[in-house]
Amino acid sequence: FARAFVRFHGITPSEARRDSSGLRALSRISVKLILNGGKIMDYKIVKKEPFDVLERVEPQSVRDGANLILMFN
Repeated sequence: FARAFVRFHGITPSEARRDSSGLRALSRISVKLILNGGKIMDYKIVKKEPFDVLERVEPQSVRDGANLILMFN
């Protein structure tokens, strides 16, 4: 505690008891979250004829340096 007190206030706890003029206080911390975006997208529902699924394809991810590459079998 004493080491952290000195690091924050610059004086020891016993010095602070003698002369409290060098103490600091922190104001209350608050966090604000602002969400932006939500672009409007136009869409329409279209009826299609039934179709058969021939093969199920699952993507595999491969790292190439800082890039992420999706590969499909």
